[in-house]
Amino acid sequence: MPEFRGRTMPTEDTLVLERFFDETGGMHLVIHAPLGGRINRAWGLALRKCFCRKFNFELQAAANEDAILLSLGPTHRFAVEDVWNYVQSATANDVLVQALLVAPMFGTRWRWNAQRALAVLRFRGGKKVPPRLQRMNADDLLTVCFPDQVACGENLSGDREIPDHPLVQAHSHAIQVTPW
Repeated sequence: MPEFRGRTMPTEDTLVLERFFDETGGMHLVIHAPLGGRINRAWGLALRKCFCRKFNFELQAAANEDAILLSLGPTHRFAVEDVWNYVQSATANDVLVQALLVAPMFGTRWRWNAQRALAVLRFRGGKKVPPRLQRMNADDLLTVCFPDQVACGENLSGDREIPDHPLVQAHSHAIQVTPW
């Protein structure tokens, strides 16, 4: 097996976890996982959510085809080996759904799905609806279909409930995760 700085080279079957400190003292965690961007981004979002719940602090995360990078603060103290246990296959779907609900991409994907479902019109009276009005209409639809998503964060506690609405259910089925 090829060597990686005296250690095992990451493969699909062997993942490598590395913690390092930058010149300013900031701690970073890299999971060398050549599993592809889709899996790494989902896993990174789920890990970010788990760290947020554990430390009550949002952190920066990035992922690409070969790795997941989490930028941690100086107050985060944990055994590196514990990270392997943060996301379990039994709870991965629920954690990922909650992570996606608060991710910045949710609003964009909601608008895109609402337009594809023809719930937000692109043309009205033979004229194109301006993009800013389409965004406003999609946001209004989100308020009606998924009130927890636009509610004040201070009034929410625990996980967000997924409402029983056709647009929301179609969207939530699209983010089902197969346990790895």
